[in-house]
Amino acid sequence: MYSIQDVSSRTGLSAHTLRYYEKEGLLPEVERTPGGFRQYSDADLERLGLICCLKNTGMSIQEIARFVQLTREGDRTLEERVELLHAHREQVLARMAEMQKHLDKVTWKLNFFSEKYRAYEAKTNGVPDESSESVPARAAAEVRFAREEDLARVNELRRQVNDLHVAGKPEVFKPGFCDELRDYIYAIWEDPRKEIVVAGLDGRVCGFAVLNHIVRPENPFMFERDYLDIDEFGVDEDSRRKGVASAMVSFIRDYARQKGFRRLELNMWEFNRGALAFYEAAGFTTYRRYMEINP
Repeated sequence: MYSIQDVSSRTGLSAHTLRYYEKEGLLPEVERTPGGFRQYSDADLERLGLICCLKNTGMSIQEIARFVQLTREGDRTLEERVELLHAHREQVLARMAEMQKHLDKVTWKLNFFSEKYRAYEAKTNGVPDESSESVPARAAAEVRFAREEDLARVNELRRQVNDLHVAGKPEVFKPGFCDELRDYIYAIWEDPRKEIVVAGLDGRVCGFAVLNHIVRPENPFMFERDYLDIDEFGVDEDSRRKGVASAMVSFIRDYARQKGFRRLELNMWEFNRGALAFYEAAGFTTYRRYMEINP
């Protein structure tokens, strides 16, 4: 059992807030000692965790109290509780989508002003500003879906990516670019769940991405997941820092939105710090991590 001070320390909720929740019916069964002091159980702590979750995601105190009351009434209210949580989940998803739009704009502005600041620093330190009139404007990358005649060039870029992986994780990746790897691009081309995106500068393909529509069925641990995965991504060594990767990410995000995907994911290897820095600058965040240790 826990005192009100213990619970306050564990949850970050003040004693006043805990008393208020009890008064409003959110914690209706808190036991008391013979001296009248509150005693909280593990079940109370678990209930508080749910209360905080619902409140922090926008559910009102009145709605939470209603949910708690329905729970106390037993299994005959299960349908109503499911409906209540389903409606709340939809509201949370709508707010998340709205916040994502705002975050996208903030990220775009951050990248825009970061570029201007770098140009300002370069000018201040006596380095010629690439945006000045004396330097020709950088050509914008043209991004589109691949045509079959692009696939041989895409394989050249895929080999560069494989060589990078071999250098960074030689105990995992095999050197070279065998026939099976080379032919795999044609299997991707024929797969209706996948798309190949290419980017070009001056008419030459210098970047590519492989997109994969993935559906993970619901299981005892997770809900169904339906999302667009960037399975492969690379830019020619001679075409980096020219806006090619950013243009491809922008194209892919537009495509994902048009197709109604709620999530766009990718995975990468930890040794590739340059790629990590780019993806983070583009707005990607890490939500899962694999780790290893030598025994």
